[in-house]
This record gives sequence, structure tokens and C-alpha cells, in this order.
Amino acid sequence: MESWDRFHREREEEIKEEHPAESVVRLVETLKENNCKKVLDHGCGTGRNLLYLQNQGFEVYGFDCSDFALDKLRQKGLDKKYIHKGDMSKLPFKDDFFDALISILAIQHGDLKQIKRYISEIKRVVKPNGIILITTPSIHYLKDVKTERTREISKETYINLDVTDGDQPHHFFSTEGMESFFKDDEILRNEYRDEQGFFMKKKINHLIFMCRLRGK
Repeated sequence: MESWDRFHREREEEIKEEHPAESVVRLVETLKENNCKKVLDHGCGTGRNLLYLQNQGFEVYGFDCSDFALDKLRQKGLDKKYIHKGDMSKLPFKDDFFDALISILAIQHGDLKQIKRYISEIKRVVKPNGIILITTPSIHYLKDVKTERTREISKETYINLDVTDGDQPHHFFSTEGMESFFKDDEILRNEYRDEQGFFMKKKINHLIFMCRLRGK
């Protein structure tokens, strides 16, 4: 998407200094305990989490909508067979292809109808008993990015926010809202936590969700 190409271009110097998300670092032990080998970074950007997991010994694929970000990832030496561009509502992978999937600050971009499709695709490409980690800005973070023009267009979904791509719908998850998408699965973690925001110097309130996929 053009807006995300612009974002990565404008923030290129800041993004170069990015470290992996705290939740991804903590995930490594769980992935190893569950014998996960093949992992998808869903919304990988320029690869801060992907490259970290690769260095930990996992076979990691990257998926994103930004040509600019994926070009930067190629320049870092990742084989092109592991880099895929597309829409989150239609992932270019076979059913049950991955042992695990991470989606860090990605699926909040859309309304509930779109998010339902995103999560349906996430479940499709992850094997039964696979591990899924999702982080999003939480409902508690909304107060920090509201403006005078902010408008709620559907339940917990807003436009005109003081964030990148803020003119587009953004959904702010509650723990209950996230869990409702995974009723048949084993919830391993579902909590609010202050963690470093993407390219930000301050921490923001995230929803951290992890499950084992049972409902397939």
C-alpha cells in the first residue's frame, strides 16, 4: 500500500535501529518447546522480528503489503523465496503450511469485517496445534491517539487518529474481543502490557495474545 511505502521511506533511519518486539523475544522458548520450525511473520515490514527469529534457528517467511519494506528486507540478504507481498485477507500460502505465526501490530488495520477475514486466513495457514502470537494496540491506547476529528465507525473501530494511516479504520482490541475470534482454541496468553511501540521511544499499551490452534 502506498501509505505504508511512504511510512517506511520517511522513517527509514529510525526503523534501522529497531529491535525485535519484547513479545517475540519471549516467544522463542515456547516455539522451541513446541517443536515449531516454520514461522510466518505476518506484516513483517523490514524484518526486525523475522531476522531475529531467523538468527534463533527458525525457518521464517515474511509477508507484507509494502514493496519498499520488502525491498529493504531483500537487501538484508533474505532469500526471495521467503518474501511475499499481498493482502492480509488472502495469504499466498497453502493450508496448514506453518508451525507458528506472529502478527505484530498488523491486524488492527481495518474494521471487524476485515479483521474476521484476516484471522480466518491466519488460522487457515497454521497447522493444527500450531502457535499464534498476535499483538495490537489495546483499547486503553485509544485515548493517546484520539483527536478532535476522531470518529467511531463501528464497535471499537475508529478513523481520523493521530497514527500512521490514521485516516483509515483502526480497531482497538479488548481481551474479550480478541478471545472471541479464538473460542475453540487453547488460549496461552491474553493480557494488556506496556511494551515499546514500533519505532517509538516510549512504551504503549498493547494487547498480547497467544494461543495453540485447536479448532481445526
